[in-house]
Amino acid sequence: CFCLAVDVVHDSRPLADGELSFLALDDACNQETGDERERCALSALQLRGRGNWQQHPTSPSMPSSGGTFGAPAAEAPRTSQVSAVATASESGVAQETHIPSEREGDSMGGSQLDAASHAIPEPSKRSGEFSLCGANSWLSQQAPEPSKQCDRPKDRPLVLIIGQGKTGTTSVAVACAHLGLVAAHWENVWYCDPHFTRNSDGTCARINRGDEDRSAWNQTKESLLTLSRSSYPTADWCEPFKPYDAVGDVPIAQLWPYIYMAHRKGGVKVIMTVRNATEWPHRRAKWADEKESKQYGRNISMRQEPLIWSDMAPLGWLFADSINSGYKPSSPMSIASMVAGGEPDHGWHGHPAGTTASWAYLAEVALALCLVPAHDILMLDVTREPDQQMWERLAAFLGKPASAVQGFGRFGDNEGQSR
Repeated sequence: CFCLAVDVVHDSRPLADGELSFLALDDACNQETGDERERCALSALQLRGRGNWQQHPTSPSMPSSGGTFGAPAAEAPRTSQVSAVATASESGVAQETHIPSEREGDSMGGSQLDAASHAIPEPSKRSGEFSLCGANSWLSQQAPEPSKQCDRPKDRPLVLIIGQGKTGTTSVAVACAHLGLVAAHWENVWYCDPHFTRNSDGTCARINRGDEDRSAWNQTKESLLTLSRSSYPTADWCEPFKPYDAVGDVPIAQLWPYIYMAHRKGGVKVIMTVRNATEWPHRRAKWADEKESKQYGRNISMRQEPLIWSDMAPLGWLFADSINSGYKPSSPMSIASMVAGGEPDHGWHGHPAGTTASWAYLAEVALALCLVPAHDILMLDVTREPDQQMWERLAAFLGKPASAVQGFGRFGDNEGQSR
């Protein structure tokens, strides 16, 4: 799409070094279809945070990528822009990104935009430039540094499975174990069964559910669930994860920014499992209902309140005193409260999920996509992506051959011990 954009610009005017027009990129991406259009849009978005952008003649109010609207920026060599496209388009992370047109730019404030109130943040002192997302992003550079950096073997990065519940995290954790990783997920620890010879590609012929190792992991998990929010900045995010190659589910899905930042220099990869943002709150609420129904059987009348057990809502960890404290249905940080529109004391079963639940979910996913460099994050939609394609992408992300995932399907807590 970069080359196509250059051609479009050349049709109207010579391309100055380091310059592209917004309109050129819009036109270029609109000529693509499907996944290629999404990748093009993402590449274009990455480019907007780098280099010097031409103000299109029909839209004098559009900003350059300098410090403020209308302020010229130092020209960047074209090679850095090509690199930005390659990083975004080759990562395999397809995202639906809207690029505003010139007319939309005008509607953002007309031709008399106030430079002070619409200023683009200054680049960090640690870098001469910033991009919208990824390693050089303003967000990444401003993220709080941990009190301690973790040291892991270069060939053994920690894999964080950070999707919310009911997005396929169990399937991904079991798949990681089949691929030879020690994977901890909620109450389970899966790894290659030592009584069976590994396959020629290093993957497991059979995995062990790790019953004898669950106690240590559950102690780690419980300590994280009860850890006070005031202790997050100084907590040890290294030692608890040394025995594992991959970790997921609660409380990893909540505390992952701290774990990620502590491992960012030593080696870490992120797997973000997702599902439709409007559908997810319904499914999560339904799962909590199913869990409670199993506890009481058919005698639902025994309930003393709409729900005895809930789960933490997206981003609730930012405000709850601890992960555990956000689980009570009465907590405003619980998914029960969020789905019920903030009224957990009024029966919320079957309640339509409020848009706040979807917005919080989207914001949490967006945080990961903007904080983690594209080559270190993999997004999987287990509910929609064909099995073989999804598992092949996972294998490639973890440096395994496609043959290693032949025959993979969906895995549950008690499934997938053998392939």
